[in-house]
Amino acid sequence: MAASCLLDATLGIASLLWPRKRLWQAQFALTAAYSVGLALALPWSWRHPFGPLTKNLAVLATMLFLAMQEAKRGR
Repeated sequence: MAASCLLDATLGIASLLWPRKRLWQAQFALTAAYSVGLALALPWSWRHPFGPLTKNLAVLATMLFLAMQEAKRGR
């Protein structure tokens, strides 16, 4: 738990200081991995409107948008 919090904080700070497509992709992969873990550990949260999986869908969509914008900016 402490390691995941440290990794999340590190990625958050890196997002402010070094916004890059690879960073968004790494955050996307990490959030997707967390979501799969939560889905397996807490199956009741799949359809709960305020559950962690519902929240992660918005986070994943935001990171996908950021990666797409960064790709456009890089051209």
